[in-house]
Amino acid sequence: VFVFHGGAGDKNKAKSYISSSDAEKLNFIVVYPEGVDEFKAIKGIQGTWNAGTCCGTSSANNVNDIEYSEKILSEISKKLSIDMNRVYATGISNGGMFVYKLACDSSKFKAVASVAGTIAEESCNPSSGISVLHLHAKDDQNVLFTGGCGPNCISNHDHKSVQYTLDFWQNKLSCEGQGEIVYSKGNAECTTYSCSSNSKLEFCIADTGGHSWLTTPSISATEQILKFFNLG
Repeated sequence: VFVFHGGAGDKNKAKSYISSSDAEKLNFIVVYPEGVDEFKAIKGIQGTWNAGTCCGTSSANNVNDIEYSEKILSEISKKLSIDMNRVYATGISNGGMFVYKLACDSSKFKAVASVAGTIAEESCNPSSGISVLHLHAKDDQNVLFTGGCGPNCISNHDHKSVQYTLDFWQNKLSCEGQGEIVYSKGNAECTTYSCSSNSKLEFCIADTGGHSWLTTPSISATEQILKFFNLG
């Protein structure tokens, strides 16, 4: 499981999302890549990913983070026994946007999960069988639920809405119907959609939680993601 930090984050922050303890308990390998460039809006804090149209100098300079991620996977596979049919990626904010780019442009990942990061890729040709999970709070003040750059946004990017992202993946994965609610607790709800080619599409929406790795009485992003990856 690759865990991508958000914009202006680092690998240490990512470790708080899905921990090495989670990996040890459930018997999987967890990887924490780190973005290469400084996020200019916050001096001294590094890390952005080229998710397409966002974010920072990684996007502006068209940094090949797909190649970087695949090289990490290749190096790990030389040292550890990996089931290449069970390689997953998750991330938050800009990191979540980037896992969508992985879903679009890499054939190495079986499923991806984005937290608080909508689609930022304009062209997309996902591999057959890719599955997608999205988690988002309606009160997110960075990547606005209804689209746009919120009052706490540091990317100056006009983010796509959650609805646009759902429509995007329903089209790409050939999903049909209104979906089936598979999780409901407090102010959070997850809906799954029937798609072609063994793909799964699921969207988890919470009324509250802000721009965060959702961990509330209503929903745990970590639990939902690991369950979606068939690890929890």
